[in-house]
Amino acid sequence: MSDSTRWLLTDEAAEYARMHYMTMYNLLARGDIRSAPRRKGQPYRTTREWVDAYLMQGAA
Repeated sequence: MSDSTRWLLTDEAAEYARMHYMTMYNLLARGDIRSAPRRKGQPYRTTREWVDAYLMQGAA
């Protein structure tokens, strides 16, 4: 699996994007950043590619 398709947890994605983990959590919860389907109580999982797509929109 390449680095771009490796799953990132909320704190890992926040570190990658250089933002606070609660900011990343809120973006994932609102659906602003794409994440894998999850069950209630499970952590959000995203990829670098999806985080990059959000950052390239200029929304951050």
